[in-house]
Amino acid sequence: LGTLVSGVAHEINNPVTSALLNTQTLRKVWDGVLPILDEHSQAGGDFQVGAMTYAEIRQRLPMLLTHIEDGTRRVRDIVTDLKDFARETPAERTDDIDLNQVVTKAVGLVSNLIKKSTNDFAVDQTPDLPVFKGSAQRIEQVVINLVMNACQALADSDGAVRVRTGRDEDEGCVFVEVADEGAGMPPEVIQRITDPFFTTKRDSGGTGLGLAITDRIVRDHEGKMSFTSAPGKGTTVRVRFPISTGERDNKERKV
Repeated sequence: LGTLVSGVAHEINNPVTSALLNTQTLRKVWDGVLPILDEHSQAGGDFQVGAMTYAEIRQRLPMLLTHIEDGTRRVRDIVTDLKDFARETPAERTDDIDLNQVVTKAVGLVSNLIKKSTNDFAVDQTPDLPVFKGSAQRIEQVVINLVMNACQALADSDGAVRVRTGRDEDEGCVFVEVADEGAGMPPEVIQRITDPFFTTKRDSGGTGLGLAITDRIVRDHEGKMSFTSAPGKGTTVRVRFPISTGERDNKERKV
């Protein structure tokens, strides 16, 4: 798997990097010609460019460039995740992670998918959670993957998705929990859900790597991921991250 992924990563990274650099160049060109086109439009009125008017292009082009940049960065991040997954090299854990901040950012990044998937979405954050050491980008990816899976599990937009953060004093950890009112899973699926390449969504393009990579990231952070689910009753995923000894001591002294 490591050899395969390394080869694929090299082949994908070259065109992705080229697309990203070319998009940034196009943005600079657009910013340069925009005043000239605006002046021409003000002098002679709106004009046609192919199937669209200049006014439509002026509004849409910056958004299109942003979407291309975001998409190519996403592909680049996926390739990096696959390489890390294959060589079993954990990311550096040097960030002080505030789980509430990570959840807020992750939810913002997939807000379009959430809006398309459900009319009943809510986030419940416990204030003043202690921080823990880790990779903020990786933990953000964990939350994104779980929220995306929850949205994709819904039969229609009436189903709810709930995201909750909290602290478990007995276990000495903080947690994030994602619950959906989707189809749910039988025990035999839950047992295999984090296996690489196992997926219940093969027909719709699922690769079976999302939860496998999520599980690897959680374990790299000395965390645990648990599933509670049953057919027809939805699924709840809870991810726990241990609080460092120093953080627990500080909290106890404050109390």
